[in-house]
Amino acid sequence: ECGCVGVKDEKSQEAVKVYIVLHEGQNASEEEIISFCREKLTANKLGSKTRLIIGVDTFQDLSQEGISTFGRIAVNTMFRLFYDSMTQDIVDDFFIEESNHDLEKWIRNDAIEIPKKVSQGTLDALLTMNYVKSLDELSVPIIALNGKSFMETKLDVNFEAYKNLEIELIDQVGHFIMLEKPTEFNAWLESKISQ
Repeated sequence: ECGCVGVKDEKSQEAVKVYIVLHEGQNASEEEIISFCREKLTANKLGSKTRLIIGVDTFQDLSQEGISTFGRIAVNTMFRLFYDSMTQDIVDDFFIEESNHDLEKWIRNDAIEIPKKVSQGTLDALLTMNYVKSLDELSVPIIALNGKSFMETKLDVNFEAYKNLEIELIDQVGHFIMLEKPTEFNAWLESKISQ
């Protein structure tokens, strides 16, 4: 039995921590578990073991191929020069009028405190994400729960880009579905996992 959680990490800001409960009478060292995971959980070996991918407010436009090198350099340069104001603007765009203002304030403060280097890496990954190429390598079902009020989800384009896709929309929520509506999200997630 095992479970994964996110924990603070000095180098990458957040890392994955796995809790493992062994069967009675079994034992394994930390080194054995890490070695086993490296051998068994490499990305190219996970394909047939993956039953489902769940996305939360991530699949607005699956036809997106990432921006050009010049565009990426321009956006990254603007981000470095105007980090504080751009971070404020980006965070503001994540919320709708009905969002919880305490949550909004907490996320805004957290975003401002993150080192520029970490934010820059996240932005760069988003800019270069090539959904078309990545989806060509998948064959498992994808289920997405997107905020109806947050950003337009291009349903027709998405269903054309990936045939084994299901998208559900939730009302009265911004980008942070799991934080803004935890009860509804957990019930939705439980229903999808149990299918």
